[in-house]
Amino acid sequence: MIADGRQIYADQCAACHGVDLEGQPEWRRPPPSGRLPAPPHDESGHTWHHPDELLFRIVKESTASIVGGGYESDMPGFAGVMSDAEIRAVLD
Repeated sequence: MIADGRQIYADQCAACHGVDLEGQPEWRRPPPSGRLPAPPHDESGHTWHHPDELLFRIVKESTASIVGGGYESDMPGFAGVMSDAEIRAVLD
């Protein structure tokens, strides 16, 4: 299952979050659009602080729909793209 998660990450996530989990440059600083760049998923980022269930919901539903309060993000929901099992495989 880990190999499956790595492949799904490469196919669905790496374009924004990086092949090596490095995220986008200047991910802490919003550009003029106000939308934060994709954060890293390694120890330099913040996603490891979040519980798996929150990360699951963000991937499935989108960051903006979970955070609310007018938060803007380019992170889409993947409910129509990835199954629950595929999302969990990526998180594992």
